[in-house]
Amino acid sequence: MAEEIGTFEQRKARHEDELRWLYFELFGENHQAFDYFLYVLEESYRKRSEDLKKWDEKLCCDPQAFCDNWRFGMQVDVAAFAKDIKGVRKNLSYFVDAGVNMLHLMNTKATPDLKELAEDCHSEGIRLSLDPDFASTPEGEYQNPTVFNDRMTEFLNICNYGVDVICLKTGELHSRLRILRMATEIVCPGTLILAGTKKNELGAVSYFGTREKPECHLVMNTTAQDCLWHTVATQDVRLLQHELEGLFRLPKCCVYYNRIRSFDAIRWKLDYGFLSQFGVDEIQHKQFLNDYYRGIAFGSGSRGELYRNDLKKGETGLCGTTASLCGIETAEKEENPDKLDQGIALDIMLHAFVMTLSGVPMICCGDEIGKLNDESYRQDPEKRSDNRFLHRGPFPWDEAALKDDDHTRPGRIFDAIRSLQQYRRKHRVFDNAADIWVIPTENDRVLGIGRYLDGEKLVAFFNFSRQSQLIYTEDTDVYRDFATGERRLPSAVELTGYSFVWYYKKFD
Repeated sequence: MAEEIGTFEQRKARHEDELRWLYFELFGENHQAFDYFLYVLEESYRKRSEDLKKWDEKLCCDPQAFCDNWRFGMQVDVAAFAKDIKGVRKNLSYFVDAGVNMLHLMNTKATPDLKELAEDCHSEGIRLSLDPDFASTPEGEYQNPTVFNDRMTEFLNICNYGVDVICLKTGELHSRLRILRMATEIVCPGTLILAGTKKNELGAVSYFGTREKPECHLVMNTTAQDCLWHTVATQDVRLLQHELEGLFRLPKCCVYYNRIRSFDAIRWKLDYGFLSQFGVDEIQHKQFLNDYYRGIAFGSGSRGELYRNDLKKGETGLCGTTASLCGIETAEKEENPDKLDQGIALDIMLHAFVMTLSGVPMICCGDEIGKLNDESYRQDPEKRSDNRFLHRGPFPWDEAALKDDDHTRPGRIFDAIRSLQQYRRKHRVFDNAADIWVIPTENDRVLGIGRYLDGEKLVAFFNFSRQSQLIYTEDTDVYRDFATGERRLPSAVELTGYSFVWYYKKFD
């Protein structure tokens, strides 16, 4: 016990002066409230289990373990997947089969069941990530030090349940985020803070803090998906390439949850200043994108719905699952095998793109089997006014049962994503520590990305066009094709519509 208290006191000593300064800056020189805050930290440390303290020490020794090439995440609406936490525990083997080792639960209450789920997850090598209800506490309430101390107690209790990552809404002041970061480093350094923000990756950089005074460990970005789906609709990679060039210049300590879709609507928060040089008008472009993903625009097989419709201001959102936005639902309704192949190819290519980026790939539960839109929400009085339930419908267990049948849509997508996962895990070039850059392709339909780490190199190309495209690069090295194992030269590459390639090389 004395040794444990010594560890706590050593950690506290590193941060106490800064904690006191920030606390008094927020709440005035309230010594009684600050003393109670320190008491909360000590009591939370005392209550932390020995197993969790061992995990704390492990992460302290390898602070980048949470963002290596082994990570693969899935965000889960608990009510839609299995009604409650007990249902998630009962079906935990599904996530194991899907290769998930970072499980992010949405809008979940912190109940004692969560502790049992965390223990089960840890026994399967899965880290538990949580978007708790208290994360949305009104800002005004935090001006009271008593409320802040109570929220800190709740926050640390969740950490002590065994939750590995806690998502906080970034309406938080930076001073409060810094206090939370120091509190975790004192009590539970194995717990990570995830920033949930509506800013793009570059705008969200401030939530990481600085090297000397870090805040969040990770950022869950909600606008990267907007740029990706814009690229699919326009078949033009220039905006995406522009965004990635900025992202790739960031320090490697900036780690993101990378997503194709979230459970929210797509809001079309794009860099319209950049697009204006190509004659793009913001309101007209949003109208085009919404028309495209509702299947109205020529050539679109998407089946989405508008979330909000104020086209005069361009304030619209778009709802729909990844598979339905890729045209898979339309292809199945039309019983058109060629359209189905095209939709599945696009779906898989988008997942390959996300897995090429540094950080943690994070997919929506159901995307691994190509879950389609669920229109039953219209018959539910409590849901019909919010058509985000179009893509938040109940998990289709009947389709999940087909995940091992590669003659079905669920089986084809599930098998492809598992293959991508396994390849990513075998090669450290996908680690967050790798150098990453955009490769010029001289073709606005095709995006190129390069990665390099410790003698391993990967070049990847993504064709966002429905038609075959030819690209040329100045790279004369010989690589191995991820899909075939054959030797390839990236100096000239032909890609079929909605296809991608991963070329890998190990230097001696």
